Amino acid sequence: MVQFLVGWYVDFSNDFPQTFSANVFLYGGLAFHIVLGFLVGAIGIALLIISLKRKTNVRTALVSLIFLGISGVAGLLFMTTNFLNNNYSNLMMLFSVLALMSYFYFAIEIED
Repeated sequence: MVQFLVGWYVDFSNDFPQTFSANVFLYGGLAFHIVLGFLVGAIGIALLIISLKRKTNVRTALVSLIFLGISGVAGLLFMTTNFLNNNYSNLMMLFSVLALMSYFYFAIEIED
């Protein structure tokens, strides 16, 4: 959820460079968004591994991780188009929302 809100902040504050370069980490909001993205991806991988070991909720964990992966790739593509192709930004947002909803469902499945 925090990752999604930080993404909104970055988008609405235009806290990104005009051209893609290694200097994206000089932009605080964008850097935080990228780091959180990697952290959320690592947590998604960990949840999938735990699900595989427990042999429960594997399908939901896998679908959630796929949604996260698509969101991350869309974000990278948005960056490589010099932050100009909003279709990639919209895909990133769409799949991050789908991943968030999927992880909420995952949490509900665990309680059952």
